[in-house]
Amino acid sequence: MSNSRTMNYIQIISVFFLISLCSCSGPAVDEPGVREDIAFKNLFFTDSNGITGADGIFSVPLDEDETVFFLGDCFLGKVVDGSRDMKTPMMRNSFLVINQETEEVRAIYKGEYDNPLTLMNPVNEEGDTTYRWYWPGHGFLKDSILYVFALNLYNEPSAIVKSTKDEAEVNEADVLQEAALAFRISHIDLLAFSMPDFSHLFTVKTDFDYTEHPIDFGNCVMVDEGYVYIYGTKNDPGMSKVHVARIPLDAKDFHTNWEYSTGDSWDTDISKSVPINVDISVSEQFSIFRYEDEYVLLTQERGGVDIFTYTSSFPNRGFRNKKFIYHTPDREADTAGHIHAYNALAHSQYIEQDQLLVSYCVNSTVVKDVFENVEAYRAKFIRVPMDMITDNKQQENSDARIDSEFTDFFARNCCGMTGADGVYSLELPDGRTVWTFGDTFLGTVNPDNTREPRIPVFVRNSIAVQDGDSLRTLYNVHNGMDASYFIAAEAYKNDQLAEDSIWFWPGDAFMENGKVKFFLSRFYRDKNDMWGFRWNGTYIATVSYPELEVEDIVPVPRPSDIEIHWGHAVFDDADDFTYIYGTGEENPYVARAPKGNILEPWEFYTGQEWVYDANLAKPLIKDKSSEQFSVFRLEDKYVLLTQTGELSRDICTYTSELPYGEFSEKTVVAIADPPAHLPDGNLFTYNALAHPQFLENNELLVSYCVNSFNIRDLFHEAGNYRPVFLRIPVEKILKK
Repeated sequence: MSNSRTMNYIQIISVFFLISLCSCSGPAVDEPGVREDIAFKNLFFTDSNGITGADGIFSVPLDEDETVFFLGDCFLGKVVDGSRDMKTPMMRNSFLVINQETEEVRAIYKGEYDNPLTLMNPVNEEGDTTYRWYWPGHGFLKDSILYVFALNLYNEPSAIVKSTKDEAEVNEADVLQEAALAFRISHIDLLAFSMPDFSHLFTVKTDFDYTEHPIDFGNCVMVDEGYVYIYGTKNDPGMSKVHVARIPLDAKDFHTNWEYSTGDSWDTDISKSVPINVDISVSEQFSIFRYEDEYVLLTQERGGVDIFTYTSSFPNRGFRNKKFIYHTPDREADTAGHIHAYNALAHSQYIEQDQLLVSYCVNSTVVKDVFENVEAYRAKFIRVPMDMITDNKQQENSDARIDSEFTDFFARNCCGMTGADGVYSLELPDGRTVWTFGDTFLGTVNPDNTREPRIPVFVRNSIAVQDGDSLRTLYNVHNGMDASYFIAAEAYKNDQLAEDSIWFWPGDAFMENGKVKFFLSRFYRDKNDMWGFRWNGTYIATVSYPELEVEDIVPVPRPSDIEIHWGHAVFDDADDFTYIYGTGEENPYVARAPKGNILEPWEFYTGQEWVYDANLAKPLIKDKSSEQFSVFRLEDKYVLLTQTGELSRDICTYTSELPYGEFSEKTVVAIADPPAHLPDGNLFTYNALAHPQFLENNELLVSYCVNSFNIRDLFHEAGNYRPVFLRIPVEKILKK
């Protein structure tokens, strides 16, 4: 049945209830240029002879002029004075076709206008009386057949939440409210319709075990480069992530024989599926689409109010360039606290004047609200300038480039360090450079770039001496096994070495009185996981020069109640003092010691003066910094270079007339992305450091570390744990 504007309901349930109702962060400030598209909303919804309210709002273009929208729970009927009658029937799904040229809008459903019925209905197996229904996902068009993915849901009476009212006081709205969460997802179906009459052709169950792998595939679909990409979220505790499947567009069937993204490749085994790595919990419904030569992921944070985008060069990995797009105001505008916004979707076929059409759903936790006020259940539409999304800082800073010579120099396959982080450097008086590393892989890298597991897996630190084109790694050997260059005394137990329980990670280094001094941070393990370590002190190692043999390691008295990891940067080119920098609660601090006497009492900078009371020290900048950073002199300025905190990929600089401030506002000078040839799914980057002794052609050399949240990745691909080097123009840093 087609109703041109130009089922009996069992309960009211919305896709809204699929999202977590967790609290979210405070409101952000909307980016300029985003505006509400009232005209499109008024075209979409009507007060009579059409759809008066709906959620879902997926769209598939049918041709240049027409688009079909897939709707979840929706209403036809008549709206009077902004309200709909409580007896208005609700359909579990329908379609809406909009002709952009003629502005004709028609709803596709079963039944008659006065008695509308749901368009798509699951067919129960014989003997099964369970009430089931579909909520549409996304879909695609091929050869005049419209394919639509749909969640197959069923009633779960045990999940009904009974009203607390007396039985005599319970009304129709209360009955609907009781059932609002009484459902479960059985599996995912794929339905096919002939075009242009929308006749149902067939329904097939997607060929994966939803019980074992509860991924809501089909809530985003993209056709690109000869493939149908099928996306879905898996709602793991605390974080919903996107998994990707694909099938050739010329396949005979689209419900089976899928390949699943493993990040760096594709596999027919769904258990090997690796999700797209982004830093927020993705909503149940979201969009991925291609715009020019980039892929755009648009999502509302699950349970939250803000809409974000990410971009990538790949449809299944490497999404970065996070952009805040819009803060939905509906929750805060509702004084009763019932209204929620959810499931933002992009409609890229409606890009006009470089503005993307985006919808998001509006609903209420109190069912009667959607009858008393139709606006409580009408999606909204906004226009987002595309340059907000594609304003890629990497392009913006395209004058920052990979230094392939240095990156390749440290991509070594044998005979010492084959992968490490830390990556501090110090130019020695004889022209050599000593490089200092944290966790270091030794051994051999295979021809296919894999690593073989060894014991120990890695040593906790090492140094390497660069002399021209040669690099010699220095470390210890204890009882025939590799060991760190700097070893904590407490790691020795009855002639056994246990560096997995207590160890040093090196900081910066400097020359003092003919010796090389290295700052060390001592850590111990308090939990058996990736982040299960704790700092418990700063130490200084004295190393002979030019032999580079460790002479002693002594503790630095902990000077304050604040835990500050001192020695993560050193500036030693001043005449009277050595400046020592440290990180506390992701903020950089500075202290100083008399030149040539690093163990003499330190002074600490308060932002206005130097004092001996470390508790009065104040951070150097207002922004969060990475754990390790650099302070150095560049022409007539002092520069603080850091990768901003919380694993951001932004490399930022701050400049000052003094080595202790006042530092300028930050300048983003580069983006620390993993190398393009690596799968970005589990990778993160951190701790950018400057190496000013290698300044060439007015370009500063900067390194940053690459690592993975999954340690197996470090064995599957050696490049997943190797430093990357950039060249950044001095004029970019000094804003010339």
